[in-house]
Amino acid sequence: MMANPQNYGDLGLPIDTLPVRSTDFQEEIALGVRRGIEAYPEFAYIEGLLPIDNEVIVSPNKLAVGSLFIPTVATDIEITFDPLQDGLGQTGATVLSFFHIDGDASSNTVGRNVRQDVTLDGTGLQTFALQTMGINRVVVTANGGAGFNNAAIDIKSSPGGDDMAFIPAQASVTQKAIVHVPMETGSAGILKFVKNSAIRDSGFLDSKTRFRGYVYSRITDTTYDVFRVSIDSGSQSAFEYDNTLGFRLESGDVFYITAELITGTNTDLTANMGINFYNPVG
Repeated sequence: MMANPQNYGDLGLPIDTLPVRSTDFQEEIALGVRRGIEAYPEFAYIEGLLPIDNEVIVSPNKLAVGSLFIPTVATDIEITFDPLQDGLGQTGATVLSFFHIDGDASSNTVGRNVRQDVTLDGTGLQTFALQTMGINRVVVTANGGAGFNNAAIDIKSSPGGDDMAFIPAQASVTQKAIVHVPMETGSAGILKFVKNSAIRDSGFLDSKTRFRGYVYSRITDTTYDVFRVSIDSGSQSAFEYDNTLGFRLESGDVFYITAELITGTNTDLTANMGINFYNPVG
């Protein structure tokens, strides 16, 4: 269907004649032509979930639920990487771009999901004054020729050493099923979908994996169990939660997905979600 959206004059698309284009709302958000709205997909995986792991955040480093760190004050970071693989003078990652909730009270972007770039040095252990209230994504945006980060890159809080983000070797982007909604007054998030999959490794018996979705509210300082699903690898491999109504997340909420192996062993799994950030326009 083609039509003239009522707000076409605000969208900033180049035009030659009458403004006519697709009215696919979600597509226009992804293209960045809907002011104040940001489409934000998140993705993660685990290779070889074991019964001994118990309930973990879906991420390659299998972060225990009890170790989940949600900053209550603006936090700096410590980046650990292999200086023989990545960083200054190496073929791997040389620049990381952090997409995070700005916690710098002196900044005019405080509370927003912003981008901040860090150039890696040659030490392998680098601190940076990120002043963050939560990291949504870290991306390799420059490398020395390899085309990716050669080795894993670990990001922790400084001080404290709490886990904040993790880039697997050769992945070039963080893999963790956590999303931080912007904290600026008037911000909100709409969770559009969640998709989970679980497949047992060849040679092992069928497994049953329980996925759970949680929301932590900064407003009430409370964690809410908002959905759960179990996948039996003997009868299915994936589950998709497609909420046509949209699941509202408030300003500052943190949504995350966990996994726990109920039966079986050595199971590979993924978690994907899509969320729209709604930010004040002005």
